[in-house]
Amino acid sequence: MKDYEIWLAPGDAALRLSAGLPHSFLYEAMRLSPRRRGSFLAARALLQVMLAKSTGLKVLPRLEILGGGKPCLPCRQAFFNISDSGSLIAVGLCRRGPVGVDLEQEGRRRNHSVLEKGLLTPAEQAYLNESGELRATALLGLWTMREAALKHSGVGLAGLRKLHVHEAVRDGGDAAGEVRADPEIAETLSLEAGRQEALRLDCVRVLKTGTMAPAVLSYTWHEMRPVLRWWDGTEDEAAELKAEIMLEAWLSADTRNISIAFPKGCQRRERKQERK
Repeated sequence: MKDYEIWLAPGDAALRLSAGLPHSFLYEAMRLSPRRRGSFLAARALLQVMLAKSTGLKVLPRLEILGGGKPCLPCRQAFFNISDSGSLIAVGLCRRGPVGVDLEQEGRRRNHSVLEKGLLTPAEQAYLNESGELRATALLGLWTMREAALKHSGVGLAGLRKLHVHEAVRDGGDAAGEVRADPEIAETLSLEAGRQEALRLDCVRVLKTGTMAPAVLSYTWHEMRPVLRWWDGTEDEAAELKAEIMLEAWLSADTRNISIAFPKGCQRRERKQERK
């Protein structure tokens, strides 16, 4: 297993493994509503499978809860983030540092009018207007990028109003290359002087595979993009997924200030995802 992977799985397939979780998770799930109980157990069962492959840790330990409500592993051998949408579960696991992951299945009835009416920048609104029949997908992308950024920082949706989204002018290259920390970008993103890379934020469209309908996935990364995989519970290994990068941005995030900076024009990135 690579240093950073995101696995997508059907919730019912992962849920079948939940009997192997420590009893503390089963007791915790009983306090949740029936609707949330299944996704809670499925996500932690999938995390346990990934941890075993990544670190050799066979049993998921009791999780610590940070100040903003973000769960984490007490051993800090790896960092994870969880998202679910409809029948899908997404778990990101990284050995290098904290991550934020957010997933939305296409075609689900979701009301994002509050985002479109009050929180989009002019550049984002122009991006939506140019998206044509994929407008709904594009809006999901802008929403999941915000959620992934907030989840990375550990504040969750409670910090939505203090998340700043804007354009940033970059010194040469395109959004797929290295970030040059020129003074303007450094001030905007709180980058250290001379630092060559910023925390990154991608939004991808995961193409249909097996029983999975298309979905929009956003995630944070630094130095290397994650490997995306599909696990349906029938095989020991998870198959690599194909995804198209829709949007890319730079991210500066802590519990007090969260800033997303899009390349000039917030333009769609119609290309296959490339590995670093």
